[in-house]
Amino acid sequence: MAKLANMSAPLQPNIARFPSGTEPLRLHPYCVEPMRENLHNRRKRMDDPVLERFVQRVFADDLMVECYFQPRALHSRSLPLEQRGLEQLPLDAALRAALRAFYMDIVTQPHERQLAYAASLIFSCGLFHCQHPWVVKTTGLNDVAFNRVDGVRAHLLEWPLHQLRLENAAMGDTWGEVFDQGINEDIDPEQVSRIGTAVWLANRRVAELWTA
Repeated sequence: MAKLANMSAPLQPNIARFPSGTEPLRLHPYCVEPMRENLHNRRKRMDDPVLERFVQRVFADDLMVECYFQPRALHSRSLPLEQRGLEQLPLDAALRAALRAFYMDIVTQPHERQLAYAASLIFSCGLFHCQHPWVVKTTGLNDVAFNRVDGVRAHLLEWPLHQLRLENAAMGDTWGEVFDQGINEDIDPEQVSRIGTAVWLANRRVAELWTA
């Protein structure tokens, strides 16, 4: 765990961003593209080209990228006093969660570590999406209840997961089970348990900070 950064410390990307409360509700695509490039440059690249294409598809959507760069002031009482009220980016939290999952003892095989990393990077997308100002305004909803966040994530990942299953049915079914979107019982339940546990544990802190 010494390899991990402080879970509360922000990791600021080298791109311009708007202070919270002043950004436009949606950004022009030419503003989003540098964000997407920054995201891909900062994350681990997947050794398996099928898994790499899946991650690329997830972040091919401009709104998904915007959600990861929407700054939020965090007020959790678990934060050190000097960090309360400071803005952080969802991307920073997601990258830390991905590293936590990658290095967890419960996942020992290299391919499982990469699956856990990618899944943790994406796991909180529903939470980030629900808090995007444009989503709040257009839906009239601002709650982050578990059932809603889970349903939003399922919707966001529906097409990328479908494409993943077309390329690699076994990997797609494993991902589906990890995200509770399984449609095939012909999977390794122990592998799903290991990856799913790592992903959930790694993202507990994200949920705590972003819902406080």
